[in-house]
Amino acid sequence: MRRLARTVIVLLAIVVAGDAASALAVGVYRRSLLGVPVTDTLERFPVTAWAAGWLGGHARAARLSSRVAPFVAGRRYLGVLEPDSPSWNELFPVDPLLGHGLGRNVVAVVRDSVYVTNAQGFVSIGDAVFTYERPKPDGVFRVIMIGGSTVLGQGAPTPAENLPARLRDRLVRRYPTLEMINAGVGGYTSGQELLRFGAELLPYSPDLLIVYDGWNDHHFMSVLIQQIPDAATNSLKAPTHYELQARLARSYTVAGSLRTFVGVVKARTVDALRHLATFVLLESAAGGAAGKIRATSSAPDARVLADVTDRTAVLYERNLRAMIGTAVASGVRIAVILQPVMGVDGKQLTAEERTFERRASGFDARRRFYEAARGTFGRLQREWAGTRSVCIGDLSHVLGSVTDTVYTDSGHLNREGNDVVATAIEATLARCAVLPKQAGVSLHDPTPGGAPPRSRPS
Repeated sequence: MRRLARTVIVLLAIVVAGDAASALAVGVYRRSLLGVPVTDTLERFPVTAWAAGWLGGHARAARLSSRVAPFVAGRRYLGVLEPDSPSWNELFPVDPLLGHGLGRNVVAVVRDSVYVTNAQGFVSIGDAVFTYERPKPDGVFRVIMIGGSTVLGQGAPTPAENLPARLRDRLVRRYPTLEMINAGVGGYTSGQELLRFGAELLPYSPDLLIVYDGWNDHHFMSVLIQQIPDAATNSLKAPTHYELQARLARSYTVAGSLRTFVGVVKARTVDALRHLATFVLLESAAGGAAGKIRATSSAPDARVLADVTDRTAVLYERNLRAMIGTAVASGVRIAVILQPVMGVDGKQLTAEERTFERRASGFDARRRFYEAARGTFGRLQREWAGTRSVCIGDLSHVLGSVTDTVYTDSGHLNREGNDVVATAIEATLARCAVLPKQAGVSLHDPTPGGAPPRSRPS
């Protein structure tokens, strides 16, 4: 009996040691590929969470706790997440209309950024307790900002440092009753923003909608069109829409329902196994090998990428025009902003930013998309010049003269970068005169959308 016990203990020790070694290997791999600190990876696995303190994890955990603690009361804390984390779908749950949405009353940490949401599905801009009344209170000038993860707050360590928060802090100096709502959702393209505006945001009676995007439309729509060519004709569907569509179609047959059941069981099993570093290491190795095979055997040539990029630019313009039309018809003022991203902004990169650049790819396609997008913004600006209902701002070059590090990867900004962009948005809104003339006055046009544009799009 003692011999059996010793054997079991030895085997467990071997398993634990092996999993700890795997966790370290995964940490080194992710550090080289994504720039994620090794301690972040070690904290993720139960077998090495204790060891992270020996490598500085306790200090980081203390800092993280101080940033998370003010927001957890009354909310579910999902932990430190990555896209393959079991709780990722709780942060970004599926949505039949929008493809995916944002979890409600949750707190999560993604790439060292703290996300906090309320029961309405909006993101904190610094407040622990926040809600937005419907109907909107008299005298309040309500601004809703919509976009992807750059609006949600990735890159900003705390909610008070995300882009809507930095813009709110500037505007409220002149307009004390201004109310800013952060409606950013990670991964959103302009099609999802358009859907959410019409379905969920209009009931909040915004005076001004700020649309801040560009990057996601190029990245996610390019990938989608390569996988599903029909997506080039539908500007509103995101990748999750096609997944939900396929799952719904399967559910009408017995065989399809069984496939779905098996798929769910498999996914939940994989989620459980991802708590083991050895499994994650093997999964990463298999994925990397498969990726290399695909890259050498079926990578699209430059002409295919150029064609896809041109199509995404067309879809992007279509969605922006639809969003402007919806806002004008609803009596909501709208500011459409083209965001800056690495590789198209003219910025001289710092040494740290160079490491982010080396980890990214597809800059030629990004530049091609932005060249087309700038043409779109030029046309829209000419068409709506002289009106106080629509503001068009191309801020893709706004970081060109910045010498400090503002990027946290190839597109997300830190607090300093958000400050620069917020200042530029404030100036753009002032130029367009879409803000109220008097502090504390909610501004509405006598007719929906104000004056028509000088020239209508063809």
